[in-house]
Amino acid sequence: MPEFRMPSLGADMEAGILVEWLVKPGDRVKRGDIVAVVETQKGAIDVETFDAGYIQELVVPAGEEVPVDTILAVIGESPPETKKLGAASTAVPTGPASIAAPQAPALTQPAPEAAPAPEAAPAGDGPPPEVPPEAAPVEAAPVEAAPIPPVRPLSRRQEAILASPRARRLGRLHEIALESIVGTGPHGSITGDDVERARGSALEVAAPTRAAGRRPSGDPLAAMRQAIAAAMARSKREIPHYYLGHTLDFTAALTWLKATNKERGVKERLLPVILPLKAIARALGEFPELNGTYNEADGFNPSVSIHLGFAIAMRGGGLVAPALHDTDRRSLGELMAALRDLVGRVRSGGLRSSELRDPTITVTSLGDRGVDTVHGVIYPRQVAIVGVGTPSLRPWVVDGSVVPRTLVDITLAADHRVSDGHRGALFLAAVDRLLQEPEAL
Repeated sequence: MPEFRMPSLGADMEAGILVEWLVKPGDRVKRGDIVAVVETQKGAIDVETFDAGYIQELVVPAGEEVPVDTILAVIGESPPETKKLGAASTAVPTGPASIAAPQAPALTQPAPEAAPAPEAAPAGDGPPPEVPPEAAPVEAAPVEAAPIPPVRPLSRRQEAILASPRARRLGRLHEIALESIVGTGPHGSITGDDVERARGSALEVAAPTRAAGRRPSGDPLAAMRQAIAAAMARSKREIPHYYLGHTLDFTAALTWLKATNKERGVKERLLPVILPLKAIARALGEFPELNGTYNEADGFNPSVSIHLGFAIAMRGGGLVAPALHDTDRRSLGELMAALRDLVGRVRSGGLRSSELRDPTITVTSLGDRGVDTVHGVIYPRQVAIVGVGTPSLRPWVVDGSVVPRTLVDITLAADHRVSDGHRGALFLAAVDRLLQEPEAL
């Protein structure tokens, strides 16, 4: 049977806390369904299943801290026929055949001593003999199984409420509505301490899972910084980086973008960053050695799909780079809508596990922070990261004359075990070429 395991949501993840199940045994699931919420250093993540079928068993209870690749649930092709009774499993009759066989003695009662079968009475010779009560046919009743605790639905985990993963977990645990709490965290976000105060106690919440050896979450931001530090230290220690930079003329792209946005509604307008994203994705089709993953056992594994991981700053600090799936195949409008959705869910909660697991290359853009140039550090196990700076008006030589043009600096940090500077330079030139014809993107 397929096994649903604790996913690895990045090179920096060793374990995650199973916050809650969104399914129960017997539920039917299909590929892509969200079945659980897992807390990592990056926040609460909706975890999807990649197998279709019926949930047979939930192996790990909610609240446990679980190492990566641990079996969390079992999925089968048909509904489960057994339910757990303590440590044992007893078959539960589910079909008509179980009702049609009432003469079977109960398993818990001793079999009666053998007795000679009574002779059949002739027809019409009085009433039929009485059947002893213990032998009377009884409609089969299902075996009473230990009740499965109901899966508590997410308590309004909507985008409008800013709350830390610890605050959301405590709110679910104690059934406290987060919308009724005034947050004291960054940007008015709700912290775990806010939830504890709302519960009427300044003491630390003694979660049942602490007894099972689970470590407390502590400060989510500090944990995230530790995770980022571990991943970046590993990257600089193991990956031989090489760095390239290129300045490109962004004037034609911005002129086209301005004209296009005039024909779009406010909510459908494109941001300047969407053009480099699409150009990078298109250029990767020509340079597959920059799109994939590397590990010591198998070497480089190129990816057929292009899933750009876009670095997004989280409210209160921290960074996450979820995937924009199939970036090269989406139209600019679709890509813009996907990016808006992704940024909204990063900053309010609701990322999916596939969005953290699937990136094949990362793009970091600090254009809205006024940075001209950004040199990124490759995120393991990826083999490249592209940096996009702030478009700025600068002097540029065109046809022998110095004219003001809007320029952008793009950089590439790549793994020298997989590619070299020659191919990297051609890649940046391809991005430049594509941006000179934005209407073709």
